[in-house]
This record gives sequence, C-alpha cells and structure tokens, in this order.
Amino acid sequence: MEIDATALCSLEDVSFYMDIKTEDGEVADVDFITGTINNISTAMEIYCGLEHFTATLYTEYHDGGGYGLLFPDRYPITTVSGIYDDDSWTWDVDTLIDPTTYRVIDRNRIVLKDGGFFGNYVQNVKLIYTAGFATIPGDLKLACIKEVARLFRTRIDKGVESRTVQVNNIYTKYVMDEFLPETRTVLNRYRVKSAK
Repeated sequence: MEIDATALCSLEDVSFYMDIKTEDGEVADVDFITGTINNISTAMEIYCGLEHFTATLYTEYHDGGGYGLLFPDRYPITTVSGIYDDDSWTWDVDTLIDPTTYRVIDRNRIVLKDGGFFGNYVQNVKLIYTAGFATIPGDLKLACIKEVARLFRTRIDKGVESRTVQVNNIYTKYVMDEFLPETRTVLNRYRVKSAK
C-alpha cells in the first residue's frame, strides 16, 4: 500500500512522532499506518469541504450571470492561469480576459475590476486555476499525524466510545470521536464556509 499524493503527512512523519521503528530500523505496521494516513487525510478534506488540500490544477465552467464575481468550486485559490468569457464555447485567445482586470479576494472569489461583468450566458466562463497548498501547513500536518497516532494506539472498533490503554505503565483514556477537539479547531480554520 502506498501513501496518496494528496496525503497530509508521510509515513516518516508518523514514525518519527510515535518513535515506532523496530530493532531492524523498519517502521512497525506499515500497511495499517499508510492506510490510516490516507483515510484520515480524506476525512479531513471532506470535513473542510475540499477536494484536496494539496495544490492541484482545475478547469471549471461557470455561468457568467452578468455579474462581476466568480466563485470557483475549490479553495484556496493560489493562482489563476486564465479566464475566458465566450458564449460560443470556443475559448479562442480573443475571449481570454486580461489578468490585470481581475483579482482574487479572500482566496475563494474572483472579482472583475472597475465594475466589469461576465456575459449573461450559460457556462460561458472557462476558468483555469490552481487551488490548494504547495506545502501543507504545519498545523494541518501535525493534526493528521496526531489522528493517525491515536488510531494506531487504540485500534478500536467503530462504535466504541472510549478505551483506556496502558503504554509504559501510563494509562491514557482515549475518547473516540470523528476527530480530536484540537483537530477540529485546526480544521475549522480551513473549512469552506458552506461545508456542513
């Protein structure tokens, strides 16, 4: 099993955090940890209402609506490669909007300058842009690592509310929930406002 390219942390991150290498220097339970990293990363993306946290190039088509605002489907917008406004859907170079006439605001909207507006047609706006992070923010990465470590240590069947685990004569009670409270705090910083 391999870690997805869009995962929020690596096997090495989790191994270092948990100090779980065997005497041979290998990471213990690689398949379980790898699968958990992939699953937790996906769960965090879903919670935040995002397709990926990692930077990805997208092409979308929007109704212009005769407005000067565009709301891309992904967040955060990092770069805009091109916006075309063409009711014939040919997307010729002469339908490319001059990049000096728009800007990205709040990392999730594009606004036209000086009261400009897109044509009032169906799917007439073609948007090519990159959304996501080139480098995963440290708080997101650490939250993912902690969630993977929690599941590694407890390995509780779904539906069990809590469990006490003994490690090195120290008893720790794990309360099972979708995410730890501190993880929710981190994720809420990245959550799309419309995500439920």
